[in-house]
Amino acid sequence: PATKKNCLKPWRKLMWCIAALTQEYRRRMYHLLELYARPLQRHEYVRRGTCNLFVAVEPKAGTRTVVVTDHRTKADFVAFVRHLLATTYRTARCLHLVLDNLNTHFAKSFVDVLAARRAAKVLRRVRFHYTPKLGNSAATASAAQSSGPSPSRSQMRSWDATMYRNL
Repeated sequence: PATKKNCLKPWRKLMWCIAALTQEYRRRMYHLLELYARPLQRHEYVRRGTCNLFVAVEPKAGTRTVVVTDHRTKADFVAFVRHLLATTYRTARCLHLVLDNLNTHFAKSFVDVLAARRAAKVLRRVRFHYTPKLGNSAATASAAQSSGPSPSRSQMRSWDATMYRNL
C-alpha cells in the first residue's frame, strides 16, 4: 500500500523493472512461481543442547580462532585467553583484546580462576579494550565469518578436550 507521502509524488510508482522478457528470464520466473506455489511445510524446532563460542578475530591478517565450550564461565574465558597466548599469539609481547562487557570478560576473572600471582603473569601480556555498553558484539562476531576458513566442529572440540588440564 502506498503511503500518503508517496501519493504526493506521482513519479514514484510501485512497479517491476524488467529489461527484456527473454526465454532465460521466463524459464527462471516459471521455476520460481512453481516453487512459491508449493504448500508451506512447517518444521518444528528441536533444541538439542547449547554451546558457547569464543571467537578471536584479526581482520587485517584475515585470521580467526574459534573455540567451542559447553559453558560460558570465567574458567572458560581464562582458558581461551591462555590458549590464544600459548598458540596463536605465543610470540606476541602484548595481546590486545576487544571485548563486550560480559561479566566474565574482566581481569578479575583471571584472579578468581588462577589466583593473584598466576593471573598477574598472564595479564602482563593482555590489554583489554571494551566496546560501548550499547555496542553490538554479535555484529563483530558475524563479521569474523569472512576472516578465513572455518574450522570443523571436531577441530574446535579437540582443543576443548584439553582445555582444563592447563589451568
